Amino acid sequence: KGTRTVYTKGSARTISLSHENAFSSNTNLSGWSNVSTTSYAPKSGLRYAWAEGKKTTTKTTYERDDVKGGWGAWNRNDLDTDDKIKNFLQTQNDVEGTELKERSSGSVPLPSGAFIMDTSGGAFAGYASPEFYRLDYSSVIQGSDTVTSYTQWTSTSGFLGCHHHTHTRWTVERGSIQTYVHSIKADNAIGIGFIGYENPNIAVSGQGDVNLNGSITAVGASSKVSVSARSGNAGGYIGSIAHPLDQSGQAVNAESGNSGGSITQKAGTTITANNVDLSAYKNITGGSVTAMDGSSGTVILDIAAVAGSANVNVTGNVAVNGASARDHLRLEADGDIALNSGADPIEARRIDLISTGGSIGTSGQTIRVKAGQTPTGQDPLTASVNASAAGDINLSQTEGDMRVGTVKAGGSVSLTSAGGFVDALPEG
Repeated sequence: KGTRTVYTKGSARTISLSHENAFSSNTNLSGWSNVSTTSYAPKSGLRYAWAEGKKTTTKTTYERDDVKGGWGAWNRNDLDTDDKIKNFLQTQNDVEGTELKERSSGSVPLPSGAFIMDTSGGAFAGYASPEFYRLDYSSVIQGSDTVTSYTQWTSTSGFLGCHHHTHTRWTVERGSIQTYVHSIKADNAIGIGFIGYENPNIAVSGQGDVNLNGSITAVGASSKVSVSARSGNAGGYIGSIAHPLDQSGQAVNAESGNSGGSITQKAGTTITANNVDLSAYKNITGGSVTAMDGSSGTVILDIAAVAGSANVNVTGNVAVNGASARDHLRLEADGDIALNSGADPIEARRIDLISTGGSIGTSGQTIRVKAGQTPTGQDPLTASVNASAAGDINLSQTEGDMRVGTVKAGGSVSLTSAGGFVDALPEG
């Protein structure tokens, strides 16, 4: 499988990626599936370097024999011994009578280390190179030669010791520093892959009330935002509620999450996503959803208010995946409102669908509804179907009568019912 180096604060580690469904085995970052990638371009001219070196000391021992012959009547040359040594050190030229006796050298390592150098200018400009790897060597003489030992002794030779010898031995030390600077390019672009999905989901849940006091924005176009105020349920369509035709309205039979609170969204905030699921045990109030492409986009929407009402406004088109409430369900969009193929009917005692800039359903895909049959209290609209659209309206009541409240369309209207039609408007 492929490997990746994962960097965290203060550490780095290499891991193997073996989950074939999450990542491909391609070692190129662009080969990862479900992963966002980018690149980091370091400053041009940077090189990663490490330096090492040594200090070398060379010791050279010389010896000379200065002779005064005939009991001092003559010298080998006109210079005294000390002058001859001084001349030798200054000129490095052989002086008559000087012999090299011994030479040795030794070295000690210098401190080594790694560093980043900027070759675009300044002290490291001389190290600039297009080569991936470069080695720079230098040797520097450290100061001047130094005499570290000096010894003299005398002897005689010839008839009755007529020749007087002055022997001189001295050692000269010379220091030098050798440095090696290795460097590699450090300005190549670095590919970065973020482990995780490009379209992560966002889930907000609570066992009681959930108050959305700020906006939520999805990361990717297919990211889903789920908000749940139902105990034991992460959200979703109710699945099964007390049927609106059951007039008692007391028993609520949800698949799960049969307790909890309400979802309340603060005015001025919105959920920006293309897939949104709002599920509350009680009410959904102030619901505001915006498609990621705004009014031209489409939101896949799930709404559930198990024991209460739901009021949701959408900026964009709406593809309803599931929508239900025990009491009143109001859905408004500035685009089209459609019901996804295979979705359950929109269900509530009172249903209000409003499209300020589009149509509600189409002739080929009517929106199926299950509205209440008997009003509660004195208001007949508590069990009704109401719709308003700038374009067409296509609705179908799947069970019982369609109790019609207010239906207004800028285009054509098509209403069908499994039973009959009942005027749900108040008298007068």
